[in-house]
Amino acid sequence: MLTSVAWINAYLDPPASADEQADLLTRAGFPLERREPLDNDVRQEYELPSNRGDCLSHLGLAREIAAISGRMLRPPGTDDDVTDGTLEDPVTVNNEVPGACPLYTARVIRDATVGPSPDWLA
Repeated sequence: MLTSVAWINAYLDPPASADEQADLLTRAGFPLERREPLDNDVRQEYELPSNRGDCLSHLGLAREIAAISGRMLRPPGTDDDVTDGTLEDPVTVNNEVPGACPLYTARVIRDATVGPSPDWLA
């Protein structure tokens, strides 16, 4: 997986150098495969096992670094308080198997257009 040292550091307090990230992630079982310096950043590629889907993001790797190094993890904030009025038709969620799924949530998204993806995305 290709990573950005700066992007991982966006989730860490204090930040970790490229060498520290490489050392900590290698100790966690994600060996560094290669490194490439960039303008004001470093791109690093790690080998990730197929059973660690939780680490297939910068936040997931930052979580591993925080757990090993004692750094604080700073997850991204959410805008859960943002609302655009009330729902005319309330949404009901019924969890029929709470033992298998202790938390189930729903969100209403308005003004979504269903159709082909734009060229820039496709």
